[in-house]
Amino acid sequence: MQDMYLAAAEPLLRQETGLQEAKDQSRIIKVFGPGESQVEDLLGEILDRQQDYGIALLAQEGEVTIKISVDDPDPEKVRQRLDQLCNSIVDALGPNVIGTGEDTLPGVVAKLLLKKGMSLAAVESCSGGLLSKMITDLPGSSKYFWGSVVSYSNQAKQDLVGVKGNTLQDYGAVSRETAVEMAVGIKNLSGVDIALSITGIAGPDGGSDEKPVGLVYIGLAYKDTIEVKEMRFVSDRIGIRTLAAKSALDLVRRYLLAEEGAK
Repeated sequence: MQDMYLAAAEPLLRQETGLQEAKDQSRIIKVFGPGESQVEDLLGEILDRQQDYGIALLAQEGEVTIKISVDDPDPEKVRQRLDQLCNSIVDALGPNVIGTGEDTLPGVVAKLLLKKGMSLAAVESCSGGLLSKMITDLPGSSKYFWGSVVSYSNQAKQDLVGVKGNTLQDYGAVSRETAVEMAVGIKNLSGVDIALSITGIAGPDGGSDEKPVGLVYIGLAYKDTIEVKEMRFVSDRIGIRTLAAKSALDLVRRYLLAEEGAK
């Protein structure tokens, strides 16, 4: 039904309603990091001054999609105005912008890794291999992705990536210290340029006052740098796992962009 609609019905509807050129009158910008309300605050006057243009925001799975539309019979004026608006939005949102149009977060990370000739590996606990799935859904991902280890149990964390028993006993599987040792362990095992680790509590059970459901630690080992981000997600089990995997990919994206900008 979708194929039939896109191939036959939609073109007729566009022609009938005068929206044949609608795609040329709008642009899409994708954002990851800030929530919808934060994006609204960052855009400020760009949202407040909508006159010859319209802006719509859609939040989904940690991403905010911004659609910018301009209505003018002159195609050149539309193009110029869209260029101007897109530049203003990108300037306002900075590195939170992951791409435009059909760009995806895994796809953007893949392009950066290929461009720099770098490789990536991951060790996942609460995300259960979801980050690996996001990357390997892309064709040709073996060029830059070594693979991942799903170390769900404490024993697997010790046996597969070398997390110390004392670390697990003293700090717990969901901790900054464990995320560090997981990231270092998978980096040493794989020999890649960048290594990620994800450990957290996806729920609905297993949380506590000290470590609630949604607490996730994401580790990144790159060159001589080891960084761990503490994240607190509010969602169901699937949502927390998805946000954890996407946040880990976004951490790689930001590191690579920062390195690129420093040169």
